[in-house]
Amino acid sequence: MMTYTDFRARVASDTGTTAFECGGELTPYALETVSEHAVRAGPGASIEMDVAAETDDTAIAWVKDRFARLHKRGVRALVRRARRSDFVTGGSLRRTLC
Repeated sequence: MMTYTDFRARVASDTGTTAFECGGELTPYALETVSEHAVRAGPGASIEMDVAAETDDTAIAWVKDRFARLHKRGVRALVRRARRSDFVTGGSLRRTLC
């Protein structure tokens, strides 16, 4: 069973304009939501996803594998670990749910 991690994602169009932003717990549903918005943004769109610093390599590989299929539709994806401070403000996790 996979343990879900916290994430924050930004989808941008080919011009760099933000098309969608969200974050929260990275479930299959949340990942699909981000993917759908990226496809809607069109060819040349990009996804920038930060996952919590403690996310293990297996979870990151799972996300990258799910995003790999978007390459055929002209969508680029960048998945990276965030610094711990990127997710915490005033001792609580910032969340904007998908």
